[in-house]
Amino acid sequence: MISIISAVAENGIIGKNNKLPWQLPADLAYFAKTTRGATVIMGLNTFKSIVSIIGKPLPGRKNIVIALEKDSTLLGCEQYTSIPEALDAANKEPISAFIIGGASIYAQTISLVDKLYITRVHAN
Repeated sequence: MISIISAVAENGIIGKNNKLPWQLPADLAYFAKTTRGATVIMGLNTFKSIVSIIGKPLPGRKNIVIALEKDSTLLGCEQYTSIPEALDAANKEPISAFIIGGASIYAQTISLVDKLYITRVHAN
């Protein structure tokens, strides 16, 4: 099963300058608990943002990155150059998969997922 997980502000914003524009420890804990042990699929900017914040790919998860070109400097992840390739790789695993951003990846996969996990952030 492939799902989308995201936090979305009332104005539709999911991020700003490749970072979360809010501090919600409870939502981060929910994200961690929900995705732990699963595959997480993301675009290159989302992956780089995570690594810049925590210093490594998301631990306890299989990290899949979708980018126009493979980058040999990215460590701790599988890389694919198309969404269909990434989804095929995720579907080969007997574990759940979550699309975790960014906006372009969400837009291209919204009609392909089985479930949405959305946190509504009551701020702009």
